[in-house]
Amino acid sequence: MAARRAGSHGQVCATDGACDTPQGDAGRGGDLGRADPMRCNDAGLSIIKQFEGCRLSSYQDSGGIWTVGYGHTGTEVVPDLTWTQDQADAQLADDIVGRAETPIDTLVKYELDDNKYSALVSFVFNIGSGNFAKSAVLTAINAGDLDDAPTHMNAWVHDRAGNVDKGLVRRRSAEIELYETPVDDDSDEMTA
Repeated sequence: MAARRAGSHGQVCATDGACDTPQGDAGRGGDLGRADPMRCNDAGLSIIKQFEGCRLSSYQDSGGIWTVGYGHTGTEVVPDLTWTQDQADAQLADDIVGRAETPIDTLVKYELDDNKYSALVSFVFNIGSGNFAKSAVLTAINAGDLDDAPTHMNAWVHDRAGNVDKGLVRRRSAEIELYETPVDDDSDEMTA
């Protein structure tokens, strides 16, 4: 497997320079016949918030792209933009759907419990949907090898120079812990 590096906005890229560009909310396909599409649970949202961080004033990221909130970019993000926490939280919810939930719903062909799904939402939010589409993680899941997916998630921990990034190691660890946590039938979330 090729080494990976962190791109701007926290996504992970191949060391050859190819980074995934987040895709917009293109609809919610492949829902495996569920009445309602799955959504990231509170445990998954907590991982995303913890590792993305939130800045309420716009700033230029390491790639020079204007960014605000939890890594949100777009033409509306300009210098001196200030958001409230409510605005950042609302935009994060939209970004999670467009950048992670919709691609997962489209690409994953195997039924997942809430914790596995939510761990993947954090993972895909970070590495990008294009990288996820080509990943061994997706291949393992779609082959029904759910126990093998975390091993492949651990491959996505390298910075731009190909070195192991301690922050990505901690994020993968948190995602894998959630992925491997059984779902409590009453709450559909991580059990204590």
